[in-house]
Amino acid sequence: QIGKPLFEISDNTLARYTAWSDPQNELQGFAENKLRCNSRYFGVDAVAATLKNLGLELLIRAHQIMQNGYEFFGRKNPQCISVFTAGRHNTGDNFGMSVHISRSFLATFLGCAEFPDTPSKERFLALHEKHNRTYNFTTRNVQEERNDMTIMELRQ
Repeated sequence: QIGKPLFEISDNTLARYTAWSDPQNELQGFAENKLRCNSRYFGVDAVAATLKNLGLELLIRAHQIMQNGYEFFGRKNPQCISVFTAGRHNTGDNFGMSVHISRSFLATFLGCAEFPDTPSKERFLALHEKHNRTYNFTTRNVQEERNDMTIMELRQ
C-alpha cells in the first residue's frame, strides 16, 4: 500500500515504481528499467493483469515525453495512455496535450497551444527559479531530472 500523506516518493517502492515505470510494447511482464535506474519496464500483459486485479479499465500516466502529446500503449486493445502536457519540452519539437474524461468516461485530448507571448526557454527558467525562491518551493536540478509527474484522481 501507499500511505498518505506521501512526502517523498523514494520512501515507498510501490509509489516510486507506479510513478516512474515505463511501458515497453515487446515486453512480457516486468523488467529492470536501466534508463531511469529507479523503476521498471512493464508489458501489455502486466497492464491488463494489474488493471483486472484493481477492478480498473484504463491507466493514464505521465512523465514521459510523447512527441504528439499522447500515445496509446497496446496495439489491439490499448489499456494505457501516456499524456505529456509540456509542449516544446527539452527538444523543443513535441506537442503538449491534456486529456479530459467526461462523466460517461469519454476521453477527449486537448492540445496545449503555444501563444505568441510565450517566454523563451531562458526567460521561462529564470521566472521558474524566481517563483521557487519567492514561494519557497523545493527545487531540483533540471539538468539531472528532466521528468514531470502528474497525479490525477478521477471521480464519478
